[in-house]
Amino acid sequence: MKHKIEIQTHDTTDAMRMIHQLAVEMVIEDALKIQRKQKLKQLIDEALRNKNEAQFKAYTEEFLQLEEHEIETLG
Repeated sequence: MKHKIEIQTHDTTDAMRMIHQLAVEMVIEDALKIQRKQKLKQLIDEALRNKNEAQFKAYTEEFLQLEEHEIETLG
């Protein structure tokens, strides 16, 4: 009987570790997205100042894709 309890405790611990790891990965991914969006805002502003339409479109498109993915994730 004791062996069965040890296995169950081990399985629960592994499951909790996996959940914790997934949560950590989600937090890191979210932080990286926030950082990239901030950088893209700067790049978009710079492209506007330099009147560089190609860069403006590229950065805006990437920013909008990040926003769209964020909305899909929340919904």
